[in-house]
Amino acid sequence: MIRKANISNIVNSEMLSSFDCGEGSVNSFLSNEALEYNRKNLFPTTIFYSVEDKRIVGFYALTSSIVEVKSSYDVNKFENLGVEAEDVESLSVLSYPATELAWFGVDRKYQNQKYGSSILLDAFRSVVGVKSLLNVGTVGIEVDSLPGAIEFYQRFGFSYLHVDYDNSMAMPDAYPMFVAMEDIESIIEELDK
Repeated sequence: MIRKANISNIVNSEMLSSFDCGEGSVNSFLSNEALEYNRKNLFPTTIFYSVEDKRIVGFYALTSSIVEVKSSYDVNKFENLGVEAEDVESLSVLSYPATELAWFGVDRKYQNQKYGSSILLDAFRSVVGVKSLLNVGTVGIEVDSLPGAIEFYQRFGFSYLHVDYDNSMAMPDAYPMFVAMEDIESIIEELDK
């Protein structure tokens, strides 16, 4: 059985230190920093753990953020907000409230078994819930995707921000991606049918 909890409810440090998603920075965040950042309300961390295995299956950390419209490439993602190419050309940057998926990981033992999809959809539901219940403004979710996770995020409607990296020679360490609130709500609505 898989259970969901805030990381502050996990007192077993062995569960944190044994987590391995294959990405050192993500593993390090969970085992060394997540509890402290959660305590400071910087990156509240939601974990999913196996009761039988006493292992963390995966986790996510969400935080408030802004998404920046920096280039004409970004304009089509924000047309519903009235953004036009002239706006980007006349100003250096336009900013909108967003939610950042600051950290996300699934332990190797549980990868390729739909756990990652379920965990990301839970994050989507959390963002929609905060927006709806608390009337908090957010235009969508942004993430700085590691190269190995790009296709995973694209399956859930995320697309590149600022540059079309598929047609660019640029190879950053992390790829800024974004999914609009309307797309998130459509995905949730479709799943709830």
